[in-house]
Amino acid sequence: MQEQPKTAGLTLEEQVNLTVGIDFDNLEQWSNLSSASLLQLDWASFGWSDKEAGNAKFWQFSTCGGLKIGGTKADWTNSAFVKQELTKTAAAFKRAAYVLRQQALTDGRFKYLADRDSKAFLMPEMQYFFEQAGEMTTACAGTNFVPEEFVQAANFFRDELLNGARVKRGLRDHTDQVTRDALFAPFVKVMDKWCR
Repeated sequence: MQEQPKTAGLTLEEQVNLTVGIDFDNLEQWSNLSSASLLQLDWASFGWSDKEAGNAKFWQFSTCGGLKIGGTKADWTNSAFVKQELTKTAAAFKRAAYVLRQQALTDGRFKYLADRDSKAFLMPEMQYFFEQAGEMTTACAGTNFVPEEFVQAANFFRDELLNGARVKRGLRDHTDQVTRDALFAPFVKVMDKWCR
C-alpha cells in the first residue's frame, strides 16, 4: 500500500501554511487550520530548533487566559453572548487541544503532577474551560449558537483525544485516571451540543 503524501486532503491554503510554517502564538493562524492540517504539524512547523526543545515548549504551554469565559451567569442564557464567547475562545481551544495531543505523544519523562519541573498547566486550564463553557452552553438552550470554528475544535478534541487510541495510551502514560476523568467528564457532558 502506497503511503499518502503529508499534504493529502489539505486545501491549497493549508498546504502553503504548512510549508511556510505556523506562528505558534498567532491564534488567527490556528483558527484557519482544519483537523487534517493539525495532524500534520510538529515542532518543526513552528520553527523550533529540535524535537526536545519542542516537547519542552509543549509541556510548559499555558493558554494564559485564552480559554477564559466571561460574563455573568445571567449573560450565559443569552445566545448572542454565548456565541460571542465560544467564537472568542475557539482558536485557543483548537491550539490547546493540539498541544495536549502533542503532550500525550511525547516520551514518558514528562508527567502531570508527578514531575513538578515539567510545569504542565494545560490540563487543569482545559478542565476549567470545559466546566465553564459547558455550564454556559447548558444554560443557553439549543445548539444553533455554537460557531463552526468551535465545532471544529470540539470535533478535533473528541476524535483525537477522547477517542484516539494512540493518544489515549499516551495520556495514560503521563497522567493518572483521576486527572484524565477530571478533564474528560465536563467535555463529555456537553459533547452532543459542541460536536457534529
